[in-house]
Amino acid sequence: MNTLDLLSALPPFRDWSPAEILASPAWAMPCRLGTEEGRLVSEGAILPADPLSLAIRFADVPATLALSDTPLFPELHTLWPSRTDVPAPILLALVEKECGPLLQLLENAAGRELAIDGPAEERPEQAGASPAGLRPFSLLRASGETLCTFALTLPPALVETFGVRRNLNVSHDSIRDVALSAVVQIAEPVLSSADLESLAPGDHLLLPEASSPDGATFLIADRLAASAEGVMPWSDSGALRIVLSDPVAIPFGKLVDAVTEGAGDLPRPLHEDTALSLLRGPATLATGRLASVAGQPSFAIETVGD
Repeated sequence: MNTLDLLSALPPFRDWSPAEILASPAWAMPCRLGTEEGRLVSEGAILPADPLSLAIRFADVPATLALSDTPLFPELHTLWPSRTDVPAPILLALVEKECGPLLQLLENAAGRELAIDGPAEERPEQAGASPAGLRPFSLLRASGETLCTFALTLPPALVETFGVRRNLNVSHDSIRDVALSAVVQIAEPVLSSADLESLAPGDHLLLPEASSPDGATFLIADRLAASAEGVMPWSDSGALRIVLSDPVAIPFGKLVDAVTEGAGDLPRPLHEDTALSLLRGPATLATGRLASVAGQPSFAIETVGD
């Protein structure tokens, strides 16, 4: 299991639309500018103040690309203050020459061939286009240094392409801090039908598992089980289960750590007098509390049945 599996399995991430993914501050698309690895981000990016706006096309999907002045493109940077005086064919040829790696990056990101139609104002459907239709992006090196900023309109087809869960940065605080509700399972007792039917208030079930600091299993969204052994898919087998009566909150980041680094720092909510329940499937068969018998942890039964 990897971090993308976590995002795909757990709410709220599994329910996010492409537009919601793209709007997340954790959105970060891995990319390559020439031979250099980097990533596109939208968090903190601002619209270019004095852009060079181009009418472009991703295959048959029209869009607008607004470039900002940057030393990354030295000839264009030198020409920037007087670019309006340069004939459009010459200016576009310079853009294609100097910005080729960026254009290739966008083509690869969109998965569609990119072509420049001309200055944005020359395309009728772009006339009077609102700046609100432009989405700002920053291109960052792997080190985090900003290489350049630009803005791009994203038609629905490109939102679908850009807004995928693999483009969510799971190390971002907005993702790591999302609290997930988890049922804490501490044992799967094996009881005969006769023993189960004879349970009564005052009985004790020994819980040697409760003496281990790594004994708890956290069941999340009825789909995943997190324990000292890692995170794996889970489904209810119908076995008897002793769980904490009250769910606990686990930050998503703790599950990421458990997947990427091992056990992770999962909470340890078990203590004397913790409320416990005996379950089979969704049915509660008994309730009680964590106690001890002869120095051994036990489930002290207080009620039996629903």
